[in-house]
Amino acid sequence: MNLEGGRRGDAIVAAAGPISNLVLAIAGAIPLRYFINNQNLISEAPILGLVLQQFVVINLILMVFNLIPIPPLDGSKVLFALVDRRTEYQIRPFLEQYGMLLLLLLILSSFFTGGESILGRVLSPIVQGIYGFLVGT
Repeated sequence: MNLEGGRRGDAIVAAAGPISNLVLAIAGAIPLRYFINNQNLISEAPILGLVLQQFVVINLILMVFNLIPIPPLDGSKVLFALVDRRTEYQIRPFLEQYGMLLLLLLILSSFFTGGESILGRVLSPIVQGIYGFLVGT
């Protein structure tokens, strides 16, 4: 079953997941920002601040992770819609065949490097930057 918009339609549907994570992160960041700026609330309900903080961070991690342009993640569908057809036909078979292996290597690279994974090194500054912008820290 094909969407009416073709590749563009696929990209719109694929972007819906990360966009919904962003909307949820913003929805959690608004009360978190108020919570951080109100010292009375911090002393009365510290657990609430931690829950809001984790909610925002988890949604930002899911958003950024899902935008990685490697199949089966949604970022690959967005990438394939943005590049011309010839480039898509050249890179899509390789990425679809080895995408899951690439993701596993990126995630498990901490075992090989002895520290933080390659994926963590790339995603962490992005998530921290967006978190700082949303929460104002």
